[in-house]
Parts: sequence; structure tokens; C-alpha cells
Amino acid sequence: MDANVLKALEQDKLVDFTTKGRKSGEERRLEIRHHVFDGKVYIAGLRGKKGWYANLVGDANFTLHVKQTMKADVLVKARLITDDAERRKLFPMVIESYASDELTMEHIDEYIETGHIIEVQDR
Repeated sequence: MDANVLKALEQDKLVDFTTKGRKSGEERRLEIRHHVFDGKVYIAGLRGKKGWYANLVGDANFTLHVKQTMKADVLVKARLITDDAERRKLFPMVIESYASDELTMEHIDEYIETGHIIEVQDR
């Protein structure tokens, strides 16, 4: 990923991203919080089914819209993280990054089991 984009993402909290609907083929744009750990960018959904994740299962290519510190539309792809050990490493870091009373380690097993997480990679 471009160094300037990564630097912006390290500072920013929110991005938009556009996926292609797995059934409709229509573009779907969504605002979401992202996370940067060890120079890698992640997007996570903590509970239940997520349409954006299902879209990425169908087509891993998407557009990441950086919109706070700088403006850029970046063509990227999702690496779906399904390995249990990797999920057990990443989900606690996601929870800690929220610093919220609503999201606690008390429910970490639920997040690992039912949540979704992707690594954003260059196309």
C-alpha cells in the first residue's frame, strides 16, 4: 500500500469502501471503522452476518475510500481471515482499539466465532 495512504489510515478512524453486490452486481458503499496493526490494514465486523463480508466472499476486489486526513480511492482486495489462530490474535486487538465499555474481552469468543475480519491488500 502507498506509504502516504498507510500514514493517513494510521491517523484516521473511518473509511468508506465499495463492494460489488454478490447477487445484484450493484456497487455498495459503506462507512466503517478500520484498524492498522503492524503496518497492515484490517476491517472487522464483530457480530452476525454482514452484507459487505458476503460481497467480498463473492468478489474480493473492492475500493477503499480514504476520506479524512487525505482523499484517495484505492483499488484493493480482501484477504478473508478464517484461520482460528490468526483470528484469536487479531480480534483482541480490534476490541482494545475501540476503548469502549460496550465492547469487552468478556465476549471475545463470540467475536472470534461469529465475527468477520479481512486484511486489506494491494490488488
